[in-house]
Amino acid sequence: MFDETFKDKSELKVGNPEIVETSTLEVDLPEQFEVLSIIGQGGMGTVYKCRNKYTERTVAIKVLQGKFDEIAGKRFQQEARAAGALVHENAVTVYDFGITAMGMPYLVMECLDGQSLSSLIEELSILPESLVAEIFVGVCAALEAAHNRGIIHRDIKPSNLVVLKKADQSTSVKVLDFGIAKILEDEKNQGVTKTGEVFGSPLYMSPEQCAGNSTDLRSDIYSVGASMYECLLGTPPHVGTNAMQTIFKRATEDPPTFTQTRPDLRLSPTLEAIVMKAISRDPALRYSSVADLKTDLAIFLDSAASSSSASPPSVKSSLGKNSSLASSSSSRKPQNGGIIPRTRLMVFFAIAMGMLLVAGVLIVKDELEVTKPKSDIKAITSNSSPDLTLDRLKFDGEVAFNQKRYPEAIAKFKEALAYVEKNKLDDAQSLLLLHDKLSRAYQWQNDVVGEASELRSAIPLSKDPSQLANLKCRLGHNYLFSDKVEACVPLLQDSLKLSKGLQEHIQTSVTLNEITFAYLVLHKYKDCIEACTNEIEELRYTGNKAVLFLATAYERRANSYLALHDYLAAERDSKEAIKILGTLDPNITKLDLDSARETLIAATRALKH
Repeated sequence: MFDETFKDKSELKVGNPEIVETSTLEVDLPEQFEVLSIIGQGGMGTVYKCRNKYTERTVAIKVLQGKFDEIAGKRFQQEARAAGALVHENAVTVYDFGITAMGMPYLVMECLDGQSLSSLIEELSILPESLVAEIFVGVCAALEAAHNRGIIHRDIKPSNLVVLKKADQSTSVKVLDFGIAKILEDEKNQGVTKTGEVFGSPLYMSPEQCAGNSTDLRSDIYSVGASMYECLLGTPPHVGTNAMQTIFKRATEDPPTFTQTRPDLRLSPTLEAIVMKAISRDPALRYSSVADLKTDLAIFLDSAASSSSASPPSVKSSLGKNSSLASSSSSRKPQNGGIIPRTRLMVFFAIAMGMLLVAGVLIVKDELEVTKPKSDIKAITSNSSPDLTLDRLKFDGEVAFNQKRYPEAIAKFKEALAYVEKNKLDDAQSLLLLHDKLSRAYQWQNDVVGEASELRSAIPLSKDPSQLANLKCRLGHNYLFSDKVEACVPLLQDSLKLSKGLQEHIQTSVTLNEITFAYLVLHKYKDCIEACTNEIEELRYTGNKAVLFLATAYERRANSYLALHDYLAAERDSKEAIKILGTLDPNITKLDLDSARETLIAATRALKH
């Protein structure tokens, strides 16, 4: 188990054997074990920290205590069999098990030097999204191994998860207590956990488990989702005033959304969708396997660097700062007869679409699980540095960032950078992560200069092509809205080359969308038409998940055709843009619809004349 005294406040057990509190270290264990301390009590017994006198190995020994009937004894045998058969890096290792001379069953396990997830939540209130996703990828990996052996844990909760550092100082997790696991292949032969008996922790139990119905692996999936929910929002879904009220709410009500529970937080829609699917009241609507849940979490981690649930306020304010962009570009318009006024409107349209593009760079990559900057998938505390001070600074910065306290986040991340420099730590991963986080905080603070500076510092540190594509695309976007249009094109072209090579269709489409905007501003209409055509082709791979981008591509291509006097093509593409935009929320697409209609009118008039 883990080297930390705890008593889980959520341990609302129903149907457990009587627990006898242990106030002494005297326990009847085999003579080779010296009891050092009590680690914790809960579930079906007490956990002792012990030393094996023969091997000098420190172990954790779980001893069942109290008055046990036959079913309780069989539960222990079940735990011993399940835990002993399960060998996985994310599951606690069971070395041995047996019965003491006084008839008390015990398990000998590895002693973990870590912190329970429940105590981490109590300490931080809410955890960074990337840390939550990384922890539960490990939890899912352990459960996947268990499920493949026909084992259901049935009591996944934060106090049964231990967060610790691996030898390379990266974050890891261990799943504890398979004590109420159900072995599917033996269920028919051993009436160990019968339908109608409720056994587990109500705050995290699935609705069917609360109702005492038969359970399967989807109950574990629910408990994983409920635990993630608490990590992200600071409270589990459905909390009653007592155990029975919690069970009733769980069985009769749908879980509240993130916004309903914490309207003050702005979290990733992608991660919310993952969690809400996992905690669906109907088991049929949950993930069909923990492997699928693990895959979605891993994809989210890959796109975590570009994760944001809404466009930053800097998008809107940057338009005011870049009002010179329209005036400067209007002086470079080609002579197109009656088309010249329309071309000016086209530039204003392009600038306005930039608002949606920043949202696209952040929202689409988040909601569609777009870019995959694998170097940035580690939690804010996962780095190559063993220094706990650095970990704490990064943790504090991440928490402040998630709570939208951006000046404080910037100060913490800068302090962490200074700490790395002062102590001459060889920690490129932390430097990359910090520069990236600073760039995002500056973006939310409308500081385009600070954002660009941090992105320029991050790019040389990135060795991952996917992340590099994302960073260069973001810097290109920054230049595009900072009157550095000429400088943005090479960056965007580099990003495009990287993302196309990786066949990342959404990232490629996002970059192409940025490039088409730049070409419009620079009046490179042929290049814009080519880029729009490529973007439309890329978006075919995304289904209906980026419809607004598709409409934008048709609209920009129509504008370019109009500028080149190809009115038939302009009419065709503007009609297609109008058709697509008509399927979307008019409150969001009014500007685009107006622009597409004006393009259509201009093209139709030109054809008539």
